[in-house]
Amino acid sequence: MGRKWSAAAAGLVLALAATGCQGAEEEATPAGKASVAPAASAAAATGTGTQAKIGGTGFKKFDPPVTFTQNKIQTEGNVYHPGDSLESNGYTRWLQQELGIVVKAKWVAPNLETDVQKLNIGAASGGLPDVIGAEASVLGNLAQQGVLTPLDDLIEKHGSPLLKYVIELSQQDAKGKLFSPFTIDGKIYAFPKMIDRMAYWSTNWIRKDLLDELGKPVPATLAQMEEVMAAYKTKYPNGTALVLDKDMQGIDLLTQAYDAQPKKWRVDQSGKVVYGSIQPQVKEALVKLHDWYAKGYINREFIAKNNDNIIADLTSGNSLTWTNGQWWNVYFPFPDLWKNVPKSDMAALPTLTGDNGKRSVIIDTVSNYGVAINKSYKQPEAIIALYNMQLDSLYRSNDALRVELNKRGYEFKYPVTALQSPLNPTEKDASLFKYNYQQPGWGWFNDFPDNDANAWGFQGRLGSEAVNRLQRIAASLQKGSKDGLNASESNDYDGLSAEPQRPKAFLSVMSTWLEREKGDYVSSNVYPGVPTPSMTQKKAYLDKLEAETFAKIIMGQEPADAFDKFVESWKKGGGDDITKEINEWYQANK
Repeated sequence: MGRKWSAAAAGLVLALAATGCQGAEEEATPAGKASVAPAASAAAATGTGTQAKIGGTGFKKFDPPVTFTQNKIQTEGNVYHPGDSLESNGYTRWLQQELGIVVKAKWVAPNLETDVQKLNIGAASGGLPDVIGAEASVLGNLAQQGVLTPLDDLIEKHGSPLLKYVIELSQQDAKGKLFSPFTIDGKIYAFPKMIDRMAYWSTNWIRKDLLDELGKPVPATLAQMEEVMAAYKTKYPNGTALVLDKDMQGIDLLTQAYDAQPKKWRVDQSGKVVYGSIQPQVKEALVKLHDWYAKGYINREFIAKNNDNIIADLTSGNSLTWTNGQWWNVYFPFPDLWKNVPKSDMAALPTLTGDNGKRSVIIDTVSNYGVAINKSYKQPEAIIALYNMQLDSLYRSNDALRVELNKRGYEFKYPVTALQSPLNPTEKDASLFKYNYQQPGWGWFNDFPDNDANAWGFQGRLGSEAVNRLQRIAASLQKGSKDGLNASESNDYDGLSAEPQRPKAFLSVMSTWLEREKGDYVSSNVYPGVPTPSMTQKKAYLDKLEAETFAKIIMGQEPADAFDKFVESWKKGGGDDITKEINEWYQANK
């Protein structure tokens, strides 16, 4: 979700997210009942299950040690302390000491594409790793081939009450769809890499300084947005009012005002699941987009623009908007804009309301990336034990979790540990901070870059955690005081205050996020599931047909009625088969 970003920017925000995992004051009390993983639901809901005391099943140490292999992706953003590496660092030494688990990389790929290629070769040759991290489409194919171990019974038998409670809370954040991308015939085949709730939202941004110059408020309606773009183009005829790229990221700024949701699955008035891209309101939105294109509001060469081109347009000061972004754009790429155009300011746009008074947002509430266990691996319980231990250390100082888990008969293995400031705070790379913690554990090392990319086995944390943390920092920024923030949050407060424009932009996106969280116009993508058989065979062709048709209509190379031909071709070309399969899944799982 959102535009791509550089390795340098990734390091900045991963540091923010990683230190956020350690917070002791996170609110974790559930707001109400929620469905949980089928096999784990009874224990998670009632608090029954194996007690995870020291020496108990939840923290079993394997003797002799067990080893598992995993596919890993390492980029320029992954760094280690001198003498350490992916397979040998504070974290991996802790795993071996505490659990008797040794980790090895089956291979190390430089990017996701190379990793997928290696997985495909491994699947064909029988050379897959013991633990497999991949996107839902890859894991779904492997599950259907019978290569993966179902996780339901493993979670029920070996999962600690803490793990089951984390699943329970995460199901609430994910609106009951936590495991949907990795569930086939009612069985769970992968554990999702859980994401924070702020990542659900893509954010459209606008140059607030230009609005002030034009005497316009931040647009709240489609009509107001058109007025702003017209005024901008009059004053800056060579500028770009609405930024699109070759993937047409950014059209949601307009389509949401038409209650049109391309690429999302939703339930219609008859109770059936339908594909958003073929609904009639999308045609209306495309007509409006063509009108904007003809008036010069949209960059004329958008079909040839990649992410780097869009960044260059923005940071040079040549764009009114930045579309399909994220909250972390305050770290990248906005600082380059502020440097090049010192008086510039960015503000988050609300979800625009259309002429009919309606608007809608459909969000993906789960990650499409998960971790599975190879069926040939003989000790899959070791992966559950790893996660049990990691969560115990991660949440050792979370008062709300500790109280709730004590009620469920769970005793934390690790003692409460106060957050510390780094011993080397001037280190520019937060992954190289050093601390003076005497008790090791996940998130509590002196020499391990606390970064999910370096973790092994299942990984993730409560989706609400980063949100709660960012809200506390936002409240402190509004007050202009760090009082009440812990050491880690205080560091992030300083980072968000480092440039004069950053706090304003950050507070605007937090305000927009809070408004959406309460909005009755927000719903979840109905089908975040494993690709259906027809999707596997036909989705690539259908996606290409959709992209080409939409682009041609926007640019005026095809009339609006080309949309009707597209819908007919989509249905005949496999879309009806996909829709049928998804409705069968929906009826069985709703």
